This record gives sequence, structure tokens and C-alpha cells, in this order.
Amino acid sequence: MTQTIDADNIQPNAIASIDQFPDEDTAREYLINARWPNGVICPHCGHDQIYRIRHGKLFRCKDAGCKKQFTVRIDTVMEDSPLPLRKWLFAIYLFGISPEGIASTRMAELIGVTQKTALHLDHRLRDAFADDGIVLDGVVEVDESYIGGTEKNKHQDRRLNAGCGAIGKTAVLDMKQSDGDTVAYPVEKMDIGTLSGALSKHVAKIATTHTNDAKANCGVQIKRESVNHSGGEYVRDGVHTNGIESIWALLKRVQYCYKKHLHRHVNEITKRSTIPAFNEEDSTGITMIHLIMTRMSGRMLLTRH
Repeated sequence: MTQTIDADNIQPNAIASIDQFPDEDTAREYLINARWPNGVICPHCGHDQIYRIRHGKLFRCKDAGCKKQFTVRIDTVMEDSPLPLRKWLFAIYLFGISPEGIASTRMAELIGVTQKTALHLDHRLRDAFADDGIVLDGVVEVDESYIGGTEKNKHQDRRLNAGCGAIGKTAVLDMKQSDGDTVAYPVEKMDIGTLSGALSKHVAKIATTHTNDAKANCGVQIKRESVNHSGGEYVRDGVHTNGIESIWALLKRVQYCYKKHLHRHVNEITKRSTIPAFNEEDSTGITMIHLIMTRMSGRMLLTRH
């Protein structure tokens, strides 16, 4: 008999999570309900009249002009993956229980795959947090940070010998709506042009931005209020960028990653800061699975063993 996880248990333990999905059939049903809570929709044509065949493992569209077959994996990061659905669910559980994520080496040990497979799986799950055209409104904090190793801690042949501070680091721009969404991503350089382009895309014209006194912020066209960080001022009459500090703290604790993957780590951490991994309203307490299932469409996973 499958164990039912108490809805009051906000963070179910690993045993309870595994028991919730004792076989592939229960894992499949959970993923189907998570992806299509209002009924299965054909990913090929959008038709909502579907046959279930092969003991419910496969769907077939009833539309006369389509009639294509598909599974719950189609058009997601799980498509063409040889991993059982139970392993995917447990991987998502492991991915969701830590605010800093989980190392691919540890993931590989726990779900029984190679480190390369676990690393590729981690990246695809992080892609589910990618920016989806969010436009921030109200009061929006804007700040930047520089991610990368300190020059003095690098091996001699990797030092740039070009100064200190932000030299050799990657700039990450963060825009956070008060009590709302966050949009952040790495940028090549932090200047007026970069900042203006980001604000015009992600911040409503009627919003008010809170920034520090960095030179690039002075060219912001949207209504702006600032605090003088260089003068030791961090809060003034409710104006601050402190809401972003927790994001920087998490991001700087991320283990070493290649620059080309930094945007995925940034996406993951900024979304974790606004979306709870667990929620009492979910019968299993695992909202991260629902989040990833609804956002992983179009991000196919290339097979890795």
C-alpha cells in the first residue's frame, strides 16, 4: 500500500518521497497530473480529446487531422531519456530540498547514474527556471554583483595580473520586485547601455527603481531613488537594495561552475528565492515538481549514459 504523505508535513523526508511513488505507474500518473492538471492536452495540436493506450503508458490524439501518439515525457527535458520516471521524480525532489541545489556527484550516487548524466540532468532542471518574459512593477530593486574567484586565490598561470576588484569576474544584474518576482542574468559589462536595455525589457515604465550610487545607475530613465553605498548609506526612508542581498549570498556559495553555465545557476537561485520548494496545499508537499513540469516544455534532454 502506498504511503500517503501528510499535507501538514511541509518537507517530506526521502523515505516518504520514495514511498509516494513505489513504481513507474504511480510516478507516471503523478507526472501526468502535474503537467496537465486540467486534463491531457495533445502537445502536437492542442486538442483535448485523447485516447489512453498500452495500459495508460501512451496517449493518442482523437483529432482526425492529428492522431499522433505521445507520452508524458514528450517535449520536456525527459524526452528520449532512458532514466525511469521514478528516478526523475527523486532527482527533482533532491534538487528541490536544498536552497543551494545538489552537486552532480552526490546526485549520481543517490539515483544510481554516472556523474556526466547527473550533471546534464542538473543543467536541464535548472533550465526550467529560465526567464519567461516577466515584467516587474511597483518598487523594483536593481543591483549588480561580480561572480568569480579572487585573483590571489587563483593558480599563478590563471591570474590576469590586470588589477583587483571585478577584474576576471562576471557581472550579474538582478532586478527584484518588492514581494514579487526576480529577474537576473549575467551580462558582459555593467554600463548605462546594458542597464537601460534590461530595464526597458523587464521593468514597467511606471515602476520606481531603487539602486545604489554606481555610475551606470545614474543614466536610468525610469523613476529612480538611490542610496549612497560608497558613503556608507544602505537604507534611507524605505529606499534600499537589501532584498537582493540574500540572492547574492546564495549565488556566491555556488560551487565552481563554468562561465557558460552561470546563467543556469542564476536562474535557479533567483527563482528559489521567490518560490517555495514545499507547500502544504500540495498533497505531497512538493511544489518544485509542479513548477519544473510546467516550465520544462521545449527543453529536450539529449541522451547521456
